[in-house]
Amino acid sequence: MLKTTVEEANDIVSETLKTKDAVFHLERLRFADDDPMVYVHTYIPMHLYKDIHLHNFASDDTSLYDIMKNQYNHPIAYVDRTIEAKNATSEIASLLNIKKGMAIYTITTIAYDENDVPVEYSEAYYRGDRNKFSIRLVQQ
Repeated sequence: MLKTTVEEANDIVSETLKTKDAVFHLERLRFADDDPMVYVHTYIPMHLYKDIHLHNFASDDTSLYDIMKNQYNHPIAYVDRTIEAKNATSEIASLLNIKKGMAIYTITTIAYDENDVPVEYSEAYYRGDRNKFSIRLVQQ
């Protein structure tokens, strides 16, 4: 974990989460085998999850979604994800221990509750050389 703050939502976060209220901003760097694999910014509306910033997200066994479900009784019902290939900026390359311009996956997530209210917005940057995604589409 890099930081946790309560802050005013920027325009993108405010529009996505449909709130002008403060948001909890969780910035994390996740590892596998001691190598940085993904850099993530997550935003949660404070009016739905009061005091969420008091949880210890530095612990490896702390699950944001479990806290949202079990502590606040406000679970995630479904998510929309967009995956895009990009080249790493200097900042992201430094955090992920890769070269600037190297291929990365940018994954944007919007999570919704059972009433179709957006309750999480995140932007994640995955190393392109160490991650692979498989997607199953099911016709309903």
